[in-house]
Amino acid sequence: MQTTVNHIENKVKNYKRGKIFFIDDFAALGTPEAVKKSLQRLTLAGLLVRIANGIYWYPKKEKELYGVKISGKPTLDEIARAIAKRDKARIVPTGLHALNMLNLSTQVPANVVYLTDGAARRVNVGSGKGIERHRLIQIHRCSSPNVYCNERL
Repeated sequence: MQTTVNHIENKVKNYKRGKIFFIDDFAALGTPEAVKKSLQRLTLAGLLVRIANGIYWYPKKEKELYGVKISGKPTLDEIARAIAKRDKARIVPTGLHALNMLNLSTQVPANVVYLTDGAARRVNVGSGKGIERHRLIQIHRCSSPNVYCNERL
């Protein structure tokens, strides 16, 4: 009989590297406590990386360029889009992030803000330990007509 850890590990390995997972993706594989503990064990084993509370990432293999390791960690935009896809909501970037995506500004904001027709939320990304700093994704609720925009800004 397979344990919850083995079930989750097999499910994760069936996806290509770089996928973002949520705790809800594994709800059918065990109790909420067992799933959380299994994800914690897989994170300690190095199979998954914890991005934020309840959000995990199946890391891509690190590449090396001129002796420097390059990891393809997900961007704040990829994380926000994964949250929107899970919630079946539309999101539109605002402020400096939108200007940067449109190449109207060279400034890259540390924190990003989106408008959505779904639920509002704040997601803290990063542990704040070492060189990895805290970054924030803010998703503000607004009326549906204000969220109409090209899917890929």
